[in-house]
Amino acid sequence: MLGTRSGQFAGKVIVSMQLQSTPDTIICLYLINNFHRTDIGSITFVIHGLAFFILVPIVGKANDWLIGRYGEQVHYYTMASGSIITTLTILAMALASTYAGMMAGYVIFGLARLTMLIPAKSVYGDLVNYAKVNLMA
Repeated sequence: MLGTRSGQFAGKVIVSMQLQSTPDTIICLYLINNFHRTDIGSITFVIHGLAFFILVPIVGKANDWLIGRYGEQVHYYTMASGSIITTLTILAMALASTYAGMMAGYVIFGLARLTMLIPAKSVYGDLVNYAKVNLMA
């Protein structure tokens, strides 16, 4: 099944979901253990949320531009590159020695997640529409 187009898509979505949910659940514990700070957990998610708010339209427009220039198959390359960048960013965040460094990594982590998820949602919509199962993507 992983040799098919839908199988490759499913594999990328599973990996991206695992990569995105794991750091969000342990980031506060990491802040407490490594920086001995319990008061900065909420601002961490505000920073991440603001990064998403600012980057979503930028990544969406870049994705549209890439599709217009290189065609629909570019989705898979952007999802794969987003997965690789996400993995590297998680490693960089784990090695961060300051809160500011960790937050810079967390913003890049958000950008990498968007690089995976925006094309994934587009491909998912295309797959549902192609299947003609009368569902809304």
